[in-house]
Formats: sequence, C-alpha cells, structure tokens
Amino acid sequence: MAAACGIDIEASERFALFEAITDPNGAGANTTSMYRDLVAGRKTEVDFIYGSVIRLGERNNVPTPTLLTLSAIISGLEKANEKRAVSPS
Repeated sequence: MAAACGIDIEASERFALFEAITDPNGAGANTTSMYRDLVAGRKTEVDFIYGSVIRLGERNNVPTPTLLTLSAIISGLEKANEKRAVSPS
C-alpha cells in the first residue's frame, strides 16, 4: 500500500517493524485498543483504522482482502456486543 501511495519503505525496514511488533517479549505482548474495546463491550475504531486503509486500497487499486475480512468480523462482534447489552438476561 505504501508504494501505491508513493511512499518508499525499504524491505529491511518493513521486516524490522514486523519483527518488533510480533516479538512476544516486545510489543507482541501488548493488546490493542480494539481488542480491549471488544472485550469491554465498547464500540471500536475499526471503521477509522481499517476503513482508512481499505479506502486507500480502493483508491489505488490495491486489494485489501485481509482487512476487509477483519473489519467484517470486528463489526459482527460489535453487533453481538450491542445485542448482549440490550437483551435482558
């Protein structure tokens, strides 16, 4: 996506970033705000975060099937949370 938007990121930088965010002893041990919102039953920023990249992909003819799928899953989980919040138990 970066290249389609005119941003050049060297492969070594991409790999270093991926390793940093997936390292279990580093950022990989953290949870995202989106996850914490889902667990707490709150609305997430999925439309803002994933939606902005999905829209950039559409504008630049770059498919984003993984983000489309994740966005749909998270939106579904949000709807399930809403139903649980209003359903009497």
